Amino acid sequence: MAKTPDSRRPKPRRDKAPPQAPRAASAKSADKGSDKRPARSEKPSRGGKPQQRRPTGKASGNALWIYGRHAALAALANPRRVITAVRATEAFVDTREDDLAAARRTRPDAEDWSIELAHGQVLQRMLGDGAVHQGIAVQTKPLDQPDIAEIRSISDRSVVLALDQATDPRNVGAAIRAAAAFGAHAVITTARSAPPESGALAKAAAGALELLAYVRAPNLARALDTLKQNGFWTIGLAGEAETPIADAPFDRPTAIVIGAEGSGLRRLTLEHSTQPCTSQCRPLWKALTWRPPPLLRSMKRAGPIPASANA
Repeated sequence: MAKTPDSRRPKPRRDKAPPQAPRAASAKSADKGSDKRPARSEKPSRGGKPQQRRPTGKASGNALWIYGRHAALAALANPRRVITAVRATEAFVDTREDDLAAARRTRPDAEDWSIELAHGQVLQRMLGDGAVHQGIAVQTKPLDQPDIAEIRSISDRSVVLALDQATDPRNVGAAIRAAAAFGAHAVITTARSAPPESGALAKAAAGALELLAYVRAPNLARALDTLKQNGFWTIGLAGEAETPIADAPFDRPTAIVIGAEGSGLRRLTLEHSTQPCTSQCRPLWKALTWRPPPLLRSMKRAGPIPASANA
C-alpha cells in the first residue's frame, strides 16, 4: 500500500549526549543568552558513586585553578596575573557584580577574558571533591616570583617570614595570610618540601598570595645568609633558646624563621639564624611553629610595614 503523507512518522529522538566538559560559549550563542544556563549533560550522573578526588586547584600544563570568593577576586584584581579562563555560577555573578566590575577596572587586559557561566556541580567536579569554590574559579598561571637575592629591606620595620619544612598547602596558605596581615612582604620556604602555588594554597591564603612574594629557595640556610647580606636580622624560634621573642630587637629589618610542628627548626637552619629566640608563652607551648594562631601572636610584635612596601 502506498504511503500517504499522514503515514510518515517523525524520526525518533536520540538519547542525550554524554557529559562533556564546559566549553567557552561562542559569540553567536552569547548573543542569544544560551550560556546563561548549563546544559543538562553537565549534571553529575545519578548512577554510581562519583570518584573521590582531593581538591588541588591544578589545571593542565603550567596553569592552575584558583577558587573561592576572596582568592579568586584578588587574583582577578591583580594586574600581574595572566587570566586564561573564568567560570562562575549565575548566582555568584548576580551577587558579586560590583566586585567583578572593580576587579576589571584594575586590569588593562580586562576585555581579553569573559565569565563563563557554569553550574556549581560542574565546578565541583572540575576542582575535586572538598574544594570550597563558593561559586567561582579562575584559571591562571603561577605568578613570577623574585629570587631570594632580590628580597631586600624596604624600611627599618621590614619583615619577612621563613618557614622551615613546611609541606601542607593549607598551612602555608594560612601562614601567608597571617604574614600579609602584619605587613610582611615575603614568605620564604624550601623548594624541595614546600608546596608550589596551587588552588588549595591560594584558598587558605584568602587573597594574600597576591599581596606578597612567595619564594621557594633551594636551600633555606643559604637563603638566610643572603637575607643577612641584604640587611636582615634573622630570628630563629626554638624552644631551647634563652631569649624571649618579646625581647628581640624589631627596630631593624627582620626575618622570622619558624620550624615545623613537632620537629621545629633544623639544626643547620638554627645555626644560620642571627639570634635564636624562644616563643614559650605558657607551659602548654614548647615552641612556636608555623601553625596560624601562634604565628599571629609572634608577628604582632613586629607591627605592619608601610603599604607601599607591597607594591
